[in-house]
Amino acid sequence: MSNLTEALNRILNWLQQNQWIRFKETQNSASLLKPGLSRAAIDSLSRNSNLELPEEIYELYQWRNGDLIDEWDCIGLFDIYHDFHGFGPWGFIPFQGLVNVYMKKSQYYAHMEPETFSWISDFQSPTALEIFCCMSDGCLTGYVYQDETYKSFPVVFRDYKGGSDTVLRLYASLTDMMVTLAESYETAYYIGEDGYLKKDTNKVLEIWQKYNSNQLVEGVLNKIEQLEPTFPQLERGHELLKEVADILKFSQDRRLIEPLIRVLRRPPTNTQLDKNLDYFRQMSSLYLGWFGGTDAVEPLIDALLDEYWLTRYWVAITLGTLKDSRAVIPLIEILQDSQEMVRQAASEALSKITNPQSVTNPIYTNPAIANLDAAAALYGMTLSDIILPPDEETS
Repeated sequence: MSNLTEALNRILNWLQQNQWIRFKETQNSASLLKPGLSRAAIDSLSRNSNLELPEEIYELYQWRNGDLIDEWDCIGLFDIYHDFHGFGPWGFIPFQGLVNVYMKKSQYYAHMEPETFSWISDFQSPTALEIFCCMSDGCLTGYVYQDETYKSFPVVFRDYKGGSDTVLRLYASLTDMMVTLAESYETAYYIGEDGYLKKDTNKVLEIWQKYNSNQLVEGVLNKIEQLEPTFPQLERGHELLKEVADILKFSQDRRLIEPLIRVLRRPPTNTQLDKNLDYFRQMSSLYLGWFGGTDAVEPLIDALLDEYWLTRYWVAITLGTLKDSRAVIPLIEILQDSQEMVRQAASEALSKITNPQSVTNPIYTNPAIANLDAAAALYGMTLSDIILPPDEETS
């Protein structure tokens, strides 16, 4: 028995034993899942589609042919969320449904102009094999993504409602996904006092990192090595940066900070391509602020000395987002920057660091007040400590 099939059986057994909502009658639970298909049946169903299947997908559908109860409901074997204490179930569609979605996307793709290919998100591409479904929201999708830069076929869960594009979860492969879930169910889940399934979210994230982090990080680093020389000409550069950021978000692997710093510090070309590069800098700044954590602070402080003023500007904004006290003195030093936008960004960053609950006030655009506030920060004081008169009772 392979690791994938063994993990799927562990998931099913655990859900039966712990009476997940769909398994209240344990003896009937197995009948809710569609029987698996033979390899010949899978090949027959996909024969007219030119669909090339990874071996793991064969194995998944030989185990069971989906868990849909009807068009609008599924059993929900797979809880992919690490930041939600309850059980958020996802199901998987029958194999014929996978083929139908693939055919529909392939036909749509065939009628597109080649120059528009770069604007297609990866989940819209035929290479994204949509398998997983969440019946609570039609704007969620889960798919196996065929990408040659990874040694395996990653699994991506995405939320695209309202024009957004949020990656909910990544797995290095189907096998790694199921092994992660099986171990998480067995060691990090429990029945709460209210009778519902709960989980230790920190433990779930640790298990995810154990089985997925290194493979995903090495895969995206390989992709960066191949594509970085084409920056800023790369049409899909924004997607590459987002891929780096999404993996950084879950893996917390500091190896992914340096590529974002390199983009942030890339010198201008003095051509029309600088418009792309400025956009990429902005993206890198946002991602480092959201996901870089304390490991990003020192490289960002070094980047405050960059010759290009837009780099200094975005670095100051990022340091304000991270709110690390190590940045106070370096930010004070660039309050004398030749560029007003850099000075303003540094002032606002200092305000966020020294008074995290504050909302940036327009008075900080005044350099004199900004310098005064920065000087106060050195002594653990705020601007109000200096400009407001002392209370009579404490004077």
